[in-house]
Amino acid sequence: MFRGLICLLFCWGISGCSSDSDLERTSLQFTCLETQESCSVSLSNAKNSDQSTKPEEFVLRLMQSELPALKPLDFYFFSSHSSIDKDFVVEKAWIGGRDMFMGEHDFTITMQDEVAQLQGMIPVCVTGDSMIWRLHIQALVGGSAYTFFADFHSRSDSHN
Repeated sequence: MFRGLICLLFCWGISGCSSDSDLERTSLQFTCLETQESCSVSLSNAKNSDQSTKPEEFVLRLMQSELPALKPLDFYFFSSHSSIDKDFVVEKAWIGGRDMFMGEHDFTITMQDEVAQLQGMIPVCVTGDSMIWRLHIQALVGGSAYTFFADFHSRSDSHN
């Protein structure tokens, strides 16, 4: 009996239950203004997007153009359409070094209406004042899983 229970649990563990992590995730890179204050990406860039409808465009806004270390950062992530006709849920957001591993620093997510506020901070980079950080956002849009990402410069003269 004990062996039967172990076999049953093993088979159940292999088959598992369907979850969002089982969804194939599409990666999309934001295109950002040089000032880094606004970025956008269209779901029409996704390989599984419905080309017959107007493409959903998502916007990422940074409330300041600089990325000071150890200072609170606020990003806002939303659809440019006045109302998203699909389910929209941000599951996870984090920032890390693009070219150098600096750890993954999670952001807190607050959903209000159809806008996700992402709050967090970047750590101190000990190799100098120039660092490129990559913000990752995992979201579900209409049942499809996406990882959006954008790159930001932390140095104050990044506009040059």
